[in-house]
Order: sequence, then structure tokens, then C-alpha cells
Amino acid sequence: MGFIIDRTESLKMAVRLLIYLHLFYLLPTALLSQVSTGTINVEVQDASGAVVPGASITLTHVASGQIRQGLSSERGEFQAFFMPLARHLHGYCGIARL
Repeated sequence: MGFIIDRTESLKMAVRLLIYLHLFYLLPTALLSQVSTGTINVEVQDASGAVVPGASITLTHVASGQIRQGLSSERGEFQAFFMPLARHLHGYCGIARL
């Protein structure tokens, strides 16, 4: 009878260990999935709706003063990667008037 109790306790201990190991590996993954940056996609168009290639673009993160500058592509597109999440000048509504 003592052998059955020891085996049951060992099984419980093994299950607890597996649970703790899963939590140990899954918790950092959940914490790292919280992002603090994003990508801003810009499409530059003129008043008629035609795209504007080579347009000069400046994005400013108000809180940090971080600035991203560039030119629109031949399709009038521009992407700013890893911008801090927040409100941006001339990008809040996704529309900027020239």
C-alpha cells in the first residue's frame, strides 16, 4: 500500500512540474507579444485622386519628437516602420492636405 501512495505522489509532483514548465515557457511569450510600435502606411494623392510619386513626407511623433522623413514610391506610397504608438502630426486621420 505504501508503494501506491508514493507512486501517486510522484505522479502529482510530475504533473505540477510540467505545469510550472509550461508556464515558465509561455509567460515570456505572452509578455513579449505586447508591442509598443507600429507601421504607418501613407498614400499621397493630388486633388483629383491621382497618386503623387516622389512626394516629400515627414511624420512626427509628438511625445518623443521622433521624426521620419522620406519620399513616396512610384505608386505614391510610403511606410514608416517601428513608429511609437501615439497620435502623429499629419497622420492622425490618414489624410494630409498639400
